[in-house]
Amino acid sequence: MSCAINGKGRVNPQTRRRILAACTALGYAPNAAGRHLRLQRTETIGLLLYPTCASEFRNSFAAEVIEGLENRLIEANYHLLLGGYHPQADAGGVPQFIGQGRVDGAVLLGKYPEQVLSALAALPLPLLLLDSEHEGFPDTLSTDGYAAGIAVVEHLVALGHRRIAMLAYGHDFPNPAQRRLGFLHALHEHGLWPASRALISGFLGHEEGYHRLRARLAGDDAPTALFCENDPLALDLIRRLAGDGVRVPGQLSVVGFNDDEAAQSSTPPLTTVRIDKPGLGRAGAEMILARIADPQLPGCRRRLPTTLVVRGSSAPAPH
Repeated sequence: MSCAINGKGRVNPQTRRRILAACTALGYAPNAAGRHLRLQRTETIGLLLYPTCASEFRNSFAAEVIEGLENRLIEANYHLLLGGYHPQADAGGVPQFIGQGRVDGAVLLGKYPEQVLSALAALPLPLLLLDSEHEGFPDTLSTDGYAAGIAVVEHLVALGHRRIAMLAYGHDFPNPAQRRLGFLHALHEHGLWPASRALISGFLGHEEGYHRLRARLAGDDAPTALFCENDPLALDLIRRLAGDGVRVPGQLSVVGFNDDEAAQSSTPPLTTVRIDKPGLGRAGAEMILARIADPQLPGCRRRLPTTLVVRGSSAPAPH
């Protein structure tokens, strides 16, 4: 019977059909627990979100990445077990579904502090750090923010802009840091502003960032183009500028990053860098499945390419 259900062994096709029909009529399903015991696997992969599941679910970027991850795991007959990182509730700082051996591997998604990543990297379990980088993890998957920063500058320079600034938050996570490095490298290659003039950074909220930008726009070295660290920052900035009578892109071209859904319907539509978010999730699933299948594989650190999407928020530099 087992061979017939699992399509193995030398079972007469007609006999197999009769057995499968009987199983369907009786509502029989194979005992998954027994199968997992034989394979010494749970066929479940954990998705650890930082700091909580709720915080990431409010993030449209994370939702699309998770969708791609889950769809690929379903195709591979794996289940996805979600959990938030709660060190105060987990013994020794290890999430319970990991400590209790309920998963074959885990994917880490979110903006983890350095000390948390260092602790998790020491766990004896196949792990993938998704949408970030850390030297302690053999397997990481992110996007090529460095090349994206260069592409944004090349686009704006081609439009005649010479005074190009970047608006960036005060944190120093790997992905936005790579965008800044690529941006500054391209400025240097074109003989444009140094970092001290090109970066408007160190703020925490949009309002503070906007006040910093307005001070620059009122000065003698006012930028004519701006690269924002992400789309929400760019879109909020455009809204605030419109309220103050500053025309985008007539007076200031604005470029975002991520290509969130709102970027297409904004006024004007936002020029931005597109990340294939479901594709990032699917590629992450492939990597963790490969690591589970062969723990001895060499470490894999990948950066997926991005695409510059030109829309109405960038235009030739004003004369």
